[in-house]
Amino acid sequence: MNKTKLFLISFLILFIGSNLVFASNNGFGNKGKVFVSDKYNCSISALDSWKLESSSGNYLAVIRHTDFPARVYLKAYKASGSPSIDAIILARSGATWENWNLLTEKYADSKALLLAGVREKYSRIMQKENLNEDLSITRMVGVEDIYIKDNIVYIVWAVLDKRYWEKVSADLKLIMQSFYILDY
Repeated sequence: MNKTKLFLISFLILFIGSNLVFASNNGFGNKGKVFVSDKYNCSISALDSWKLESSSGNYLAVIRHTDFPARVYLKAYKASGSPSIDAIILARSGATWENWNLLTEKYADSKALLLAGVREKYSRIMQKENLNEDLSITRMVGVEDIYIKDNIVYIVWAVLDKRYWEKVSADLKLIMQSFYILDY
């Protein structure tokens, strides 16, 4: 057996095995809710303690926590030409994330791109302070993943009051990691 076939078989076994572990141990249980977009060939899952709303305004899906003011949004659109991740980041920095402070960011490496099946991926965490009418300050946290596959841009992001970060951050991570681009 040549090295290419051996590599492909090994990769397939590793990929299937890791997906079986994720599927059986992802925290969603049997009651998890899944949104699937046939138009954009993608899906995202919500935990039991979150409410899944599909086709809400400009979003494919909105996932809201039932007890805390935390939301996860999924948006996808077909871009003209071949969009760059940096152009998308810049556009969203001036629109969605204006006046937010960047805490951390990461461009996906080639291994992460291969596993996600996308051309480009970018993640970031931001923070913003809002001055309320009573002069108190509310600290907000924003988390965002941007994916580009072919000429489709997928954006998954969450916004919440920092007071609830400890209570829902593990859930947010699971939900955002559940995002998947289907290959038909």
